[in-house]
Amino acid sequence: MVRRMTNDKQLIDVRAKQIILTAAVAAGGAAFQPLPNVPDAALIAPIQTAMIVSLAKLNGYDITPADAFKLVGPVIGTMAGRLAFEQIMKLIPGVGSVLGATVAAAITLSLGQGYHSLMKRNIWQPEKEAVLQAFNKHWEKNKTLSFQDILNLKEQKEAL
Repeated sequence: MVRRMTNDKQLIDVRAKQIILTAAVAAGGAAFQPLPNVPDAALIAPIQTAMIVSLAKLNGYDITPADAFKLVGPVIGTMAGRLAFEQIMKLIPGVGSVLGATVAAAITLSLGQGYHSLMKRNIWQPEKEAVLQAFNKHWEKNKTLSFQDILNLKEQKEAL
């Protein structure tokens, strides 16, 4: 456990939103790459891991990147079919890149929102099922995001 910089819950929520949106936009950018033989999961997992570490530190909890990756793993496993589909779609120039960026950003957004919601409930070391449940709750809202919505996320992040 590390010392929390502030106990102002509203300030923590604003900073968490900035961290999550930055990671979501970065994941979308990473997945926009057009190469079908480079798995998006390999590009977005480090971004998601860094997001988890940042959110934990924001909330006063010290977590290693290895432990953070253990929280990312179940989500990537759950989304493997969708990620594989968008990799195949990259064979169609343009379409696959847009789809990949959208899916990666929505997954990262949902993971960040889910993990932050667990931290707000003082669940510092969630079990796999808790992570998936929190992720799925937010995924239901975020899975219909369009590419334009992803671009709007970047504007929201910069407005904070």
